[in-house]
Amino acid sequence: MALGSTAASRCQAYPARVHERLSTLDVQAIRDHVNTGCVLGSARFQDKLEAMLKRWVTIRSVERPRKQNEGDHHLLCPSFSIESGLLYTLK
Repeated sequence: MALGSTAASRCQAYPARVHERLSTLDVQAIRDHVNTGCVLGSARFQDKLEAMLKRWVTIRSVERPRKQNEGDHHLLCPSFSIESGLLYTLK
């Protein structure tokens, strides 16, 4: 998306770029980044900003991390066990 390497080429290319239609993907990327307050740019640009600001500036997944052992429910509370969907106290 570079406009040019010299001031004259940038001045000539800028008006044409302003009047170009954006693709649907570009519009969606702009919306996603504006709605989340994140930075839109190359990965290198985002990495530099994250290092400089010492905080995330990219869109991150909202999913919770998976548990280590899905079947180890008894480790959460050793006095309880789950069997057939029912919770009962171990004696």
